[in-house]
Amino acid sequence: MNRVIYFLRLAFRYFAAILGAAIVALLLIVGFLGFTVPGAQVVAWAIEKYAATPDQIVRIAEPGPILSGEFTAGSVTLFDGEGIYAEIRDLSVDWSPAELFSGRFDAARVTAGSVRMERLPVPSQETKEVRSTLALPLDVKIQAFNLEEIIVGEAIAGEEQVLRATGRVHATGSSVALAFEAAERDRPQTRAVADLVFNPAGNELKLEARVSEPRGGLIANLLRLPNEPAVDITLTGEGPLSDWTGSGTAALDGSEILRLEGRHLLAADGMHRLSVSGGGAFAPILPVALKPLFEGTTDIDLTAAFDGESMVRIETGRLSTGSLTLNASGTIDSRGENNLQASLAGTDGPVDFRWPLQEGELRALIDTANLSLIGEGQSANLDVTADVASVELPQGTLGDVRLSAQSDAFDLQARSGLLKTTVEIGESRFVKAELDRAIQAPIKAEGTLAVAPETIRFDPITIESASIGGTVSGTLHRADGMLQASLKLFAVPEVLPPAIAGKFDGTIALSGTLATEPDGRIELSGLEVKSETLDASGSVALAGDVLTADLSGKLPDLGRLIDDAEGPAAFHAAIEGPLAKPDIRAEMTSSGATIGGRTLSDITINADGTVVSGAPQAKVTATGTMNGQPIDIRADVVSENGRTSVPKIEGTIGGNRLTGTLDLSAGFKPSGTIDFNLSDLGLITAMAGQPLSGDLSGSATFETAEGTTSVTIKAQGSSLGLGTLRVAAPKVDIRIADTANPALSGTIEAESLTLGENRVSGLSVALDQRQGGATGFALEGRYDDAPLSAAGELRLGGGRTEVRLASASAAPRGVEVRLAAPTVVTVEAGVARLDALTVQAATGTVSVTGTAGDTLDLTAKVDSLPAGLIDRFAPTIGARGAISGSVDVTGEVRAPVVKYDLTWDEASIASTRSIGIAGQDLGAEGTVTVTQGNIRFDPTAIDSAGLRGKLTGNLDTIDTTAEARFEFVAEPSVLPSGLAGRFNTPVTVSGKVETGGGSVRLSALDITSDTITAAGSLALTDGALTADIRGTLPDIGKLLADAEGKASFSADISGPLDALAVKAEMSSSGATLAGRSLTDLMINADATLKPGSPQAKLTATGALGGQVIDVRADVVSKDGRTSIPAIEARVGDNQLTGALTFTPGFAPDGTIEFNLPDLGLIAAMVGQEASGDLSGSATIRTADGTTSLALKAAGGAVKRDALTISKPAVDISIADLGALAVTGSIKAETVALGGNVSDVNLSFDQQDGRTGFRINGRYDGSPLSAAGDMVSAGGRTEFRLASLAAAPRNIQLNLAKPTVVAVENGVVRLDGLTIDASRGTIAVTGTAGASLEISARLDAVPAGLINSFAPTLGAEGTINGTLNITGPAAAPVVAYDLRWSGASVTATRNAGVAALEVSASGRFANNRVTVDATISGPGDLSFRGGGHVDIGGTMPIQMKFTGDVPFALLAARLAESGFTLTGSANVDLSLTGSAREPRVAGTVATRGSRLVDVRRNLAVNDLSANVALDGQRATITDLTGNLASGGSIGASGTIGIAPGSGLPADLRIRLNDATYVDGTLFTANLLGDLTLKGPLASTPVLGGQVTIRRAAISIPEKLPTSLAEIDIKHKNAPRRVRQMTRDVRRDTTPDAGVNGEGIVAFDLAIHSPGQFFVRGRGIDAELGGDLAIRGTAARPSVSGGFDMRRGRLEILGKRLTFTEGNIGFGGDLIPTLDLDATSSAGSTVITVNVSGLANDPTVTFSSSPALPQDEILAQLIFNRSLNNLSAFQVAQLASAASQLAGGGSTSLLDGLRNQLGVDDLDITTDESGGAQLRAGKYLNDRTYIELQQGADSASSKATINLDIGRGVKLKGEAAGDGSAAGGIFFEREY
Repeated sequence: MNRVIYFLRLAFRYFAAILGAAIVALLLIVGFLGFTVPGAQVVAWAIEKYAATPDQIVRIAEPGPILSGEFTAGSVTLFDGEGIYAEIRDLSVDWSPAELFSGRFDAARVTAGSVRMERLPVPSQETKEVRSTLALPLDVKIQAFNLEEIIVGEAIAGEEQVLRATGRVHATGSSVALAFEAAERDRPQTRAVADLVFNPAGNELKLEARVSEPRGGLIANLLRLPNEPAVDITLTGEGPLSDWTGSGTAALDGSEILRLEGRHLLAADGMHRLSVSGGGAFAPILPVALKPLFEGTTDIDLTAAFDGESMVRIETGRLSTGSLTLNASGTIDSRGENNLQASLAGTDGPVDFRWPLQEGELRALIDTANLSLIGEGQSANLDVTADVASVELPQGTLGDVRLSAQSDAFDLQARSGLLKTTVEIGESRFVKAELDRAIQAPIKAEGTLAVAPETIRFDPITIESASIGGTVSGTLHRADGMLQASLKLFAVPEVLPPAIAGKFDGTIALSGTLATEPDGRIELSGLEVKSETLDASGSVALAGDVLTADLSGKLPDLGRLIDDAEGPAAFHAAIEGPLAKPDIRAEMTSSGATIGGRTLSDITINADGTVVSGAPQAKVTATGTMNGQPIDIRADVVSENGRTSVPKIEGTIGGNRLTGTLDLSAGFKPSGTIDFNLSDLGLITAMAGQPLSGDLSGSATFETAEGTTSVTIKAQGSSLGLGTLRVAAPKVDIRIADTANPALSGTIEAESLTLGENRVSGLSVALDQRQGGATGFALEGRYDDAPLSAAGELRLGGGRTEVRLASASAAPRGVEVRLAAPTVVTVEAGVARLDALTVQAATGTVSVTGTAGDTLDLTAKVDSLPAGLIDRFAPTIGARGAISGSVDVTGEVRAPVVKYDLTWDEASIASTRSIGIAGQDLGAEGTVTVTQGNIRFDPTAIDSAGLRGKLTGNLDTIDTTAEARFEFVAEPSVLPSGLAGRFNTPVTVSGKVETGGGSVRLSALDITSDTITAAGSLALTDGALTADIRGTLPDIGKLLADAEGKASFSADISGPLDALAVKAEMSSSGATLAGRSLTDLMINADATLKPGSPQAKLTATGALGGQVIDVRADVVSKDGRTSIPAIEARVGDNQLTGALTFTPGFAPDGTIEFNLPDLGLIAAMVGQEASGDLSGSATIRTADGTTSLALKAAGGAVKRDALTISKPAVDISIADLGALAVTGSIKAETVALGGNVSDVNLSFDQQDGRTGFRINGRYDGSPLSAAGDMVSAGGRTEFRLASLAAAPRNIQLNLAKPTVVAVENGVVRLDGLTIDASRGTIAVTGTAGASLEISARLDAVPAGLINSFAPTLGAEGTINGTLNITGPAAAPVVAYDLRWSGASVTATRNAGVAALEVSASGRFANNRVTVDATISGPGDLSFRGGGHVDIGGTMPIQMKFTGDVPFALLAARLAESGFTLTGSANVDLSLTGSAREPRVAGTVATRGSRLVDVRRNLAVNDLSANVALDGQRATITDLTGNLASGGSIGASGTIGIAPGSGLPADLRIRLNDATYVDGTLFTANLLGDLTLKGPLASTPVLGGQVTIRRAAISIPEKLPTSLAEIDIKHKNAPRRVRQMTRDVRRDTTPDAGVNGEGIVAFDLAIHSPGQFFVRGRGIDAELGGDLAIRGTAARPSVSGGFDMRRGRLEILGKRLTFTEGNIGFGGDLIPTLDLDATSSAGSTVITVNVSGLANDPTVTFSSSPALPQDEILAQLIFNRSLNNLSAFQVAQLASAASQLAGGGSTSLLDGLRNQLGVDDLDITTDESGGAQLRAGKYLNDRTYIELQQGADSASSKATINLDIGRGVKLKGEAAGDGSAAGGIFFEREY
């Protein structure tokens, strides 16, 4: 026991000792780690290890003791994979280590000298995983922290920012309390304050935060805000978590851009309710990618509830911005019922969604997106759709994308179900050609996805597109990503590179199984590729870095890969081993195949090697025979001791041999020599399917030194050939100093180079190495017998070839072609780039820009290229004009698409000019598409001013056949000048052309117009022509001047071109010619057109006007001679007979006699109207090569149109038609054409080999004479004009000097033909023939000469200027520049317009006259304009004129109508449309003008007007004027000006306070709103309403002395006087204008509310009322009138008050008065009536009882009988009678009223006989004030009447004694 105790004690001692030692050790360790600097370093090291992640490192430098309570550290640095991103310096922590035992870090203070944050860290996935496991191990309480300097780096803030921060923090595992304040050090106003308390256990949340900074602050930089505005952000919220509310705002530069209000409510059932509302224009503070989505104002409205487990219910969910609207509502619950609906749509267009990518960005334009989730959570109906207009990625663009996913029973809780998924893409375009070929829209992928918790199964997904299709089936394991898929795909050949695609015809099928394993193994098994070109199968597997592949197959037909080859081949390839060192074995065999017509036998190609970086090993052999000649090629690749070499290269193919050795450096750069002797290149190139022939021998020596490889090539041969290319005696001697940066030196020479018909001889290319690795080149040679040269530089390197072409020149067909400016052509990645390569040819240029590679994108700009260049290649075309435009070439090289848009200015060719078709500006636009074996042009559009059309078709380059359809429409103006006038509508020509099999066929030919229609076909086969044409002439009047009816024609042509058989026929019946009926006309021609021996039979039968037509003639060729043995023609009584024979040179010999008693019948045959008779004979003889003519003819008269020749007689002989030796005479009694030439005698005589001529006669009453001679020799005829004299219109014309007119080779030459015209001259020089070059100068030529051709024009003045006529005779170009001084014509003189100065210049070309004219004259007339008008067709016109036209030009004509108009009009007009129906547009404006109507006493000042014309109407926008008498007048509206429209008007006329004074009778102040509607050319209607604000009719106080009408009769008046009398009477007859043209009709309403006064002859009355004016200005009809309001009549101081009255209008516009005033004299009641016209009223008196007029007047004035009047009273009575009769008034009151300016002034007596003075005045339209002064204050008062309206009036008065009265009165007139 004791031992036990002992051992226990001993053990306890040891345990205690050990424990003590351990405690001591622990204390020592704690003391070491916690209280010493080395210990602190150990602890820092441990912290660094604990905090580190695979790509995040912490470094703590200079740590102080940790447990001392005052911990310090020199720095704490944070690293990531890119280096230091943050650092803390001078860290100090004042803390309580003892608090650690309570599980809390408690620090009284934490400070740091500086905190630097250079950038944000870049954590990896490992870092995220490590940090996700970290948790806060203890509570943290820091009572205060102070960071004096926080530096935010430029990478974060845009520029370096320095902040400071203070605060406190207390964080536990369940709560956080934080308060801090931060500010910029240099800008304290930039500050952030936050106070946060989050304590879920205590149901507490408090949030108070605010950030504000001025402009250019940290937040603005972080958010990249434009202009760096001031930022102010506030967040507030407080309350229990169960019912918490908060808000947030954001403002920029003081403007609030965002405000949000939120609330969280925890219900008793545990449901959380959340609501958020608000919004604003806060897009500026969002990331760049999201800004487009939130442009404008954003509104947010969200109300939702959730249970925290499975259910979320959205009661209101709406987000709307300037670009989108997002709506969501309903419930989503994985355990319950669902009814969620969500939609996304754009506000105005699609939603612009953008997202940044590593390269570029993704941009999707979303039209709509919708989500629907309905039903139980275990079987919900899910429907998701989206329409996306486009998706743009850096790789390309997809368009018209539609997405949909549907499920009828999706389990939300298990996340499983079937999804029917569809993706459709309507458009696709990718940047890389490879992708663009492989992925081509439309694309559709659809299938059913079986979604399960562990897998997603697709069985199958079907893919359809324009390039690739097929199915994919398989399963994806969601946990480990394993995939098993079965592929069955097909692709069209176009998905392959263009160089390969052409080798495949049908689709390419691919199938196999793709599988992936968890360890990353990928295996493609069962791989099969099938097509007509390739058939292969095998497998491929990749496990880690080990690749295993086995592929075998066959090439069914080598011809698909190698040109000119046939037969199959087989291949096998096996690859095995790590990717860094795979073993490769490959073999290809073929036997029986042929290449280039040579047979391959037992061909075996083997390659066996190991691909090791830096040390490859390989053995390559090829054996067999070609056409019995051995093929033996061997080469080994050996790597030993770090070096690789090809020790022996041997190749033998028939007689061709190649040998050599190569050593390869470590960088695989060669050294060695290869010798070749290729005696039969055709045998070698046949191996590649190329038909190259010839021989070549030489060597290539490679040398590598110091890493640079050079090669020297020397070779020569006798010839080389490839197709039509031949190179004679080629010789090459070049050296490349560095193959890495190729720069060549040496020469390349050839005796000649021939390509087809093009040959370059003496070809030499000199190459020299230049600085910078460039190769200079200089090419010399001769092409087309002219020098050929080119020089420049060639740069090679970095996969880029650059050709700097400095100069190039040649002269093919004599056309100088040269490079316009140095240019650069680059070739990179197989793509050549041209940048404005400009070639100058003659005076034009062609510039080419773009790229050419597998695809083409070229643009050629053609500028003013002379069309005459075509003649150098096709000399007979005779092209003229200039060609400009552009040609774009795009698409793949093997199928380019050419789009062109060209213009050919003044386009013409010799054949069109020869028939009189002028040059046209043509435009051609179209597309040419080239595919394999086919060239398609559809369509080619041709357009010009007069010609348009289109051409479609294609050319089969394999079968060499072509087909084209054409349709052209030609306006009459482009037809030959002789035909243009025959057509009124365009001519349409269409048809189809086909070639092939050695023939050309024209079918479906159709010609339509109003002049001719035709249809038929034509074929040319083996030199034989067949044609069949049928047609009609719908209206022969189009071809013959005086004809009607139609005709039909046909033609059949067949036979060889040198012996064509032609049968033609024309018939007509029922037509009329010159008024004569044509019946049964039949014209036949049956001929054989054989050169030198023609045969023909010509007949014409029928009747004209009942008279027989019978014409017959045969052309016979026999024994080498041709004749017309009998010519017989009879038309009625007209006969022509004769016979002709022809020499071998077709010179005629014979006599033709004619007797034409009825020339009208002959003229009618050609649609002409003529009359007269003529008979005679013409004898023509040919002897010894000389042809003579004798012509004798005479008649009574010949008349056609205005030309009449009476008694013509012709007797001339021409001994030699070639020499023009004429004798005889031509006489006529008279020749009448406009003017008469009488006694005409033209005589010819022979003088010394010349023919003299003399003309005598009389013209325009004066002698006419001319004399000269003519001679013809050597193809030249000269007319020597010695004299010429005439005096038309008494203007003397004389030839200024003898002149010569020469005719040679069809060209007439005028040399100084000068005619004196009065005191002016006309000088003409130049030539005229097929082309014209004539110049005429006019100097002071009397304009009166024009009157000889237009007698009624009456032109005066003189004309100066020039005319130049150039161009072809069929299409002359006339340029003129003329000035007409003192210009006037009869019309302008009659209008009173003074002489003007007119200048005009322009040109006539292509049936178009252009003019630029200026007119100036008196009154500052300045008018200028110009344009063009086409001659022919509809005569389209386009002209513009501007200028100032003074109204003084119209003064005389206006004065005749009693008007004067001063000022001027600014005119800007254009004329378009046709000359027959011109369309006028433009503006006419005037300002400050004045119009006076003298007869109506009306003057309008400051007259302004703006009139706009648009061709159909004239729009008056501003026509205003001020009346001289007061007020203004204005008008606006439209007047139709279209031809034949009658000038329909729709005008509004406004009278604004207008005052009218006629000067005698009437004064009125008017307001009015009138309309003038209807055709001004017939009877427009003036309607509307006029309000007479104030008016006065002044009855004349005195009438003029009576005048009796004097009846004057004009005896024996001349005819013109009688006509003038009839015109005057017609104009003044009232009935003439009722329905006449230009007479205005009325529909007016006149309203006068009052103040309509009638005064004069003692009358002073006021009236009011309404009038209606109807009828016309010639016969107005007036109804209504004005009724009495108040009034009186004063006679010798006797005043009578009018009791009633009316002013009417008896049908015209002169007022008619009917006023009654009543008074009493004793027992007599007297009535005075004033009636009649206002300008001459009648005053009558009546009484009861009835008394005589003079008695009534005595009783009225003196209240006594006439018998009791004194002599003085009788005189007064006589004065009163005179006043009433119009003899004048002496009323003092009238004079006072006018002087005082009151409306009423009267003196009366009251009931007691006291005198009273009353004066009244209208203050305005409704207010009348009256003042009355009596004998006492009671009788003195002021009265005011106020007219309220609608019959209601207020009346008030105040008397002098203080009394007052007032009342309301209602009046109604009925």
